[in-house]
Amino acid sequence: MRLKADSNDTFFHPFEMAFSGSSKSGKTKLISNIISRLCNQYDIGYLKHNTPNFTMDHEGKSTWDMQKSGAKNIFINDPTHSASLNFQEVDQVEIRRHFIDSDFLLIEESKDSVIPKILVISNENSKDTLQAIQESKVSNILAIVSESSSDPLNGLLPHFHIDNLAAIENFILNHFKELFPKTLNGLVLTGGQSTRMEIDKGGLTYHKEDQITHTKKLLTPLCKQVFISCKESQKDLPFLKNHNLLFDTFPGTGPSTGIMTAQNAHKDSAWLVVGCDLPYLDQETLKNLIEEADTSTMYKNFKERNPFKVATCYLNPIKNWPEPICTIYEPKSYTKLMQYYSFNKPCPRKVLFNSNIKKLMLKNEMALENVNTPEEKEKAINYLSSHGDNHAN
Repeated sequence: MRLKADSNDTFFHPFEMAFSGSSKSGKTKLISNIISRLCNQYDIGYLKHNTPNFTMDHEGKSTWDMQKSGAKNIFINDPTHSASLNFQEVDQVEIRRHFIDSDFLLIEESKDSVIPKILVISNENSKDTLQAIQESKVSNILAIVSESSSDPLNGLLPHFHIDNLAAIENFILNHFKELFPKTLNGLVLTGGQSTRMEIDKGGLTYHKEDQITHTKKLLTPLCKQVFISCKESQKDLPFLKNHNLLFDTFPGTGPSTGIMTAQNAHKDSAWLVVGCDLPYLDQETLKNLIEEADTSTMYKNFKERNPFKVATCYLNPIKNWPEPICTIYEPKSYTKLMQYYSFNKPCPRKVLFNSNIKKLMLKNEMALENVNTPEEKEKAINYLSSHGDNHAN
């Protein structure tokens, strides 16, 4: 597989870094050292790309026998790990899908790559490598790592000694931080006509105004823009007037169609997704997902949210499963949602169950109680009324 040099997109992962250099330059050892030092904090993927004639199986194993029998795609697993062997070309999209749950991806390959890279220079190949740089034969170099303490490019690019692992790690992590989504938008899911409630839940009133307006007001101080997700057939409903509507563009029903529609419309944004049927939801619960904090960690602007993960969400306090309708979905979650949708499993909770997510515990355990029946509605109205929140009906 060859990469197009004129592409501005990431190739295998939203947070990827290549280590390039000639054979025996020390790049393999360098990557191994970095992974060893960071693996307790991050789920790191490793890709050795465009390696000629490699072998990962052994004679005498059943997988070897199946390969020799002609199987083109072999998969083996146990409860804790798995492996896949493909005897045909695998495209870029498939490799990207494989690594989506990794926090970031470190790639080992030749200096011909157009992926953002750290170029590793050994003493014995420095002359040829430096000449290649000067002749612009190597693209997208972010930094130089060498065995020499002196900077071979005299400040043209950041330079690190190959043993200065702490500085190299900081450089990599700070580069990834610059790639974090710059925008957090809000999405209110209308839910449609509830068969149990027998009325659109978005039009119910618990806080002096309908739930769509109330939920939007909760999100507005925390998000750049707030959109209301609905079907086009709902556009004339009174409680959807004067809101920024996003009509579902994916067939089917359920939260995934609304979430994917929003992600497709604003591909670089993260999304704080909230259902309209959460009358107990408070702004503190939302703020805790994204609250800024001045810390010494690399997530300097993220106290709870982790943009490396597929999503940041709360766990149900009783069942301990992820709550999908008060969740920050990062851009890379689109890949997982689409994958499950394509297999007719469009449930965002299943996606979160089977993804690498940041999990939070609720401080207010009532905050995510959803209301689906007339009896639950009356209970919520009575509770909120007795706690000083005026309601209508």
